[in-house]
Amino acid sequence: MVEALATSPQTKKYLVHFIKKFKLIDFCLPEFESLATLFIPGALGSWAPGRPQPCIETLRRNLYCQPRDTINIAKHPLVYANLPEDAGVIDRIIKRSILVKEVVDVISEAKTYDSLLQSVDKEKLFPILESGKSFKFNIEGIGRKISHKEQVEIIESFGIFPFSKNVDLKNPEIIFKIIENSEDHVIYFGTEVASNRVEEDTFHYKFDLKKRPYLGPTSTDHQLAFLMANQGQVSLGDFVYDPFVGTGSIVLACQYFNAFCFGGDLDIRVLKGYGVGRKTHNKVEGLEKIKKFDIYTNFYHYKMPVPEFFIMDCSNPAVHAQASNLRQPVFDSIVCDPPYGVRARSQKVGVSETKKKRQERKAAEKMEASEEEEVQDDDHDMPHFSMKEHYDVLKVYDDLLENASKILRPGGRLVFLFHTDTSLPAEKNKFPTHPAFEFICSSENNLTKCRARHLITMIKRVEE
Repeated sequence: MVEALATSPQTKKYLVHFIKKFKLIDFCLPEFESLATLFIPGALGSWAPGRPQPCIETLRRNLYCQPRDTINIAKHPLVYANLPEDAGVIDRIIKRSILVKEVVDVISEAKTYDSLLQSVDKEKLFPILESGKSFKFNIEGIGRKISHKEQVEIIESFGIFPFSKNVDLKNPEIIFKIIENSEDHVIYFGTEVASNRVEEDTFHYKFDLKKRPYLGPTSTDHQLAFLMANQGQVSLGDFVYDPFVGTGSIVLACQYFNAFCFGGDLDIRVLKGYGVGRKTHNKVEGLEKIKKFDIYTNFYHYKMPVPEFFIMDCSNPAVHAQASNLRQPVFDSIVCDPPYGVRARSQKVGVSETKKKRQERKAAEKMEASEEEEVQDDDHDMPHFSMKEHYDVLKVYDDLLENASKILRPGGRLVFLFHTDTSLPAEKNKFPTHPAFEFICSSENNLTKCRARHLITMIKRVEE
C-alpha cells in the first residue's frame, strides 16, 4: 500500500465531473475517495505504518469543498474537490477511475453566458492564452443537448479575449471546457486537467464480459469488479485474496494492478471448467486457438500472470491455517463476492439434511437386519464428508470477517458485496460487523424492487 508522506502536497480547488451510470450512481463518491487517499498520501491523512489511523469523516471534509451529505450525483454530477496542483497526480486518479469523467480547472461560472464572460478570471486566463499553445473548445450540456449552431455561437462569444489562431481539433495542448448544467442552471468555463471520457480508450474497456473467452453464470461485471479493486486500493506488489473466487472476474481486475492474487472456491467444477463455466458465444479475437476453457483461460488471453487457486471450504479456510504459522498477517486486501443463495447457493463441506435422512434410514435398516443375523460394516458404508450442506448466508459473512481479522494486515481493506431483501426480516439485512474492522462506506446497487446489493468497504483497525 502507498505510505503517507510527512508533508501534504499543495492542493487546489477543482471541478470533478462524474459519469452518471444509473446503477452505479451510489459508487461515485466512495471510489473517488478511495483513489484520492491512494494517490494523495499525506494530503488527506491517509494511513501508514506507525501513524494513528485517520477519521474517515476528517478525510472527507478535507477532500470536498461542501458537506458530503449535500452532494447528489444523480441530480448534480459536478463536485468541487481539493486536489493537488500536480496534474500528474490528478491524471493517475482519473485514468484508474471507473466513474470520474474529467477534472476541470474552473476559470469562471455563472447562470448565463453573458455573466460567464464578465466573471472570467483574467489573471488565470491570460497567461494560458499568452503561452501560444494549441487549443480547442469542448462544450457539453447536462440535461439538454446543445446544438452545433449554439456551440458555434458560444465559441464566437469568447472572441472578446485574445485567443490565438493556433487551433488543433485533434491533438490540442489545451482543451477549454464549457459545461452547461440545466439541473441547477449553472455554466462552467475552464481548462480540462485530465479526462476519462472515451470509453474505448479506458483501461477497463477490453475486460468487458463480452470480450472474454471464458464466462460463468455468476461472472462479475467488469466495471463492478474494477470498482471493488479500487475500493480495496489494490496496488503493485499487494497480496490480495478472494475466498469466493468463482470464475475469477474479481481476481482478474485485481491482477491487472500487478498484485499477488490468491483465490479459493469450494466448487471444483468452477475452477476446472466442468459444466459451470463455458466458452463465450461472442466473437473474441483468438478464440479459435484456445483449446481448454477454465478459470485460467482469461488470464492467458490477457497475457496476465496466473494467480494461485485452490479448492477450499470458507468455513474452515486453508489460508487461515497457513497464516497462523506466520509472525504477522500477510494480506493487504480481501476483495470478494460471497454467495447469497440466489444465483449461487451458499454451501460448505458436510452432509445435507437429505443425505442425513438417507443415512439414518440405512442405519435403521442395518439395525433391524443385525437383530436377525450378524452384519459386518464395510469401510465404504461410512459417511462421506466431501459432500456439501447448506451454509447460512449470515454465517458466511460472520466467518468471512472473522477469518479476515486474522489474515489481513492492520490498515488493510476488506471489500465485499452484501445482498439485502426488503421482503425479509430486518435482522437479515443488517450489515455484518466485527470489532477488528472500521466501517468505511457502502454503495447500493438496486437489482429488483426488493433486492439490492451493497459494496461494503472496511479497514482493519490499527492497534494503538
